[in-house]
Amino acid sequence: MNWNLLALVAVTFVGTLVLTPVAGAIANRLNIVDRPGGRHQHARVIPKLGGLSIYISLSVVALLSLGRSTRLLEILGVGFIFLLIGIIDDAFHLTPWTKLFGQLAGAIVLVMCGVTISSFGNPLTTQLYSLGGLAMLVTVLWIVSTVNIVNLTDGIDGLVSGLTIISGIVLAILSFKTGHPNTGKLTLIFVGAVAGFWVYNFYPAKIFLGDSGSMLIGFMLAVLGFQGGAKIATAFLVLGVPILDAGLIVAYRFLSHRPIYQGDRNHLHFRLLDSGMSQIKVCLLLYGVSAILGAIALLVPGKQKMLTLALFAITFVIGWALLWRYEKRLK
Repeated sequence: MNWNLLALVAVTFVGTLVLTPVAGAIANRLNIVDRPGGRHQHARVIPKLGGLSIYISLSVVALLSLGRSTRLLEILGVGFIFLLIGIIDDAFHLTPWTKLFGQLAGAIVLVMCGVTISSFGNPLTTQLYSLGGLAMLVTVLWIVSTVNIVNLTDGIDGLVSGLTIISGIVLAILSFKTGHPNTGKLTLIFVGAVAGFWVYNFYPAKIFLGDSGSMLIGFMLAVLGFQGGAKIATAFLVLGVPILDAGLIVAYRFLSHRPIYQGDRNHLHFRLLDSGMSQIKVCLLLYGVSAILGAIALLVPGKQKMLTLALFAITFVIGWALLWRYEKRLK
């Protein structure tokens, strides 16, 4: 067991634990808060800016322990761009298209630094295929998609932060297994930072991630995934719950002729809440599903992994549809 690495994770955890109340106080002072009403579950004003404490703790520990390599500075630098876009949105409520433009700009900055998905692996074999001239485009699409998928999933107390901890642990193990130790260390430091925030974010939440936190987390998961050597099927399994939920929501809104960016209560977590489950039970259920998918990503070989992914997708869609019908009958 690497005690030095565990100590780094612990330090990052404590750092966020100390900084999160400070971030909450700043958010309250600047009126960057979430108010009750609409789709919101909380009954009182809750500060946002959770991403601020996560970013500071992550950056300080990573830079002091992993060194100031060009790659680390590039990732943290662009991470700050996503954090800043989120803070501005939390404070001034940017239009969806303005946010998307900012996300695209941030992703483009990263790929211009040379951080790209240069190849992808065949999930059925060990063969790699070069993306060539498509590398930059695929990387930008992957980052922006993951950022928005995480943002869409952030609907109830502790859901995104808890899923991030589970996904991060799986990505870290995969990074070490595939010969990317520095990415593995950075991922565990990131997990420690998010875990410190989760303490305040789990039900009943004292602070929310806000767009600052969800965008930062989405960006980090996207980059750490491909920097750690994860294959397509593995990445989809690790982020299976938010990816499938977001995909169904986008399809539902499109088929209903509604704006894709318009919020509603059709997300899986809202459907489970409306069926009578508590926020804690919904979180624990989705944590469990994510942990099972993570274990599959780590333990199951390529061909079986693709079959498992397909079965999970079918089961997820059927479950989502059954919940929808059940709620219709209740109404």
